[in-house]
Amino acid sequence: MDPNESVDTDNDGIGNNADTDDDNDGVLDSDDAFPLDSSESTDTDSDGIGNNADTDDDGDGVEDSADAFPLDSSRSSNLSTTGNSTSSDNSGGGGSMYILLFLLFSIALVKLKTRNTFKIN
Repeated sequence: MDPNESVDTDNDGIGNNADTDDDNDGVLDSDDAFPLDSSESTDTDSDGIGNNADTDDDGDGVEDSADAFPLDSSRSSNLSTTGNSTSSDNSGGGGSMYILLFLLFSIALVKLKTRNTFKIN
C-alpha cells in the first residue's frame, strides 16, 4: 500500500484515497450511496437506509412486499391476495374490467331472452 494512504477498507492493497471502489462491491464510490458498505449501494428514498435493508425503498408508506411499484413513490399500490388471484388497488380505476364484463353478460342475456320470446314459426 502507498505510504501516503492510511486506510484500505476493502483490503485490496489500494488505499481509499486512490481506490475508486472502497468497499469492493463493484459500484464506483461516486455512484455508491454507501461507499464503505459492501452490502449496500442504493438508497432510492434517501432516508439513509440502503434498499437491501429498507422495507420501503421509495418512502411512500407502503412496504415493498405489498407495493406493486416498490421503487416508484408516485405509483404506490397496495397488493392484496385472495386465494390464487392477486389484485392491485391502484388509484387508476381498477373496477372497469368487471363493469365491462357485467355489461357484456347483461346484453347477451337480454338477446337470449328476446330471441326465445319472439320465436316465429
